[in-house]
Amino acid sequence: MKPIFVYDEGINLWEQSKKAGDSSVATITVIQRDIDSLSKTWFSFLPILLTFLPNVFKWFTTGNAFVGSKVQELKLKKQLTEGFSDQDLLKKNESTGIYSSIKNETGNIKSLSLDSLSQYRYSSLIFCSKILSQQSLLDSFQKTESGIKLENVGSIFDNDLGIVLCRAYDDGETHAAMQFIGKVNQIENIKSELSASGFEEIDETEVAAIINS
Repeated sequence: MKPIFVYDEGINLWEQSKKAGDSSVATITVIQRDIDSLSKTWFSFLPILLTFLPNVFKWFTTGNAFVGSKVQELKLKKQLTEGFSDQDLLKKNESTGIYSSIKNETGNIKSLSLDSLSQYRYSSLIFCSKILSQQSLLDSFQKTESGIKLENVGSIFDNDLGIVLCRAYDDGETHAAMQFIGKVNQIENIKSELSASGFEEIDETEVAAIINS
């Protein structure tokens, strides 16, 4: 299937039916028939994306309070910090018991599988034009530690760090999608590069007919 995308003003979480009408933010959703096809599309466009958003981080949250023994908690922390560099960050909110992390993936992004983003509420990539500290990024995700939802996703952009949120969605049956969410100027840049790379912009009302054709 030819790569297609939908552009939305505001925030459009693909798995939710409602949208958030924030005029300062926009969303692009790239659509393919399945996760394998989306991965090929993703890796073909990634080198272009990295020319203007070269720094990449991965955000993750457990979404729920940890419940278990100290030994089990140590095992969890070891698992969550696998592959961490010195600057990468894992923090536990002592009030909620939720663990959240920021990991620099700039050096690994070209081999990072989209399967690692399959928990789209609890894991996302962060693209940015400048080098940011893991702490500043984790602060931006503070209100989303229970998982990304329409009610809280806008808070990620309140600090105006110039970041673009990148998330993957796979319904396992009809299609898979990659989303870019960020300030309008950043998303407009991505839109221009997608169009220049042969991606076709469509209206959301056309999606069902195209993926079922």
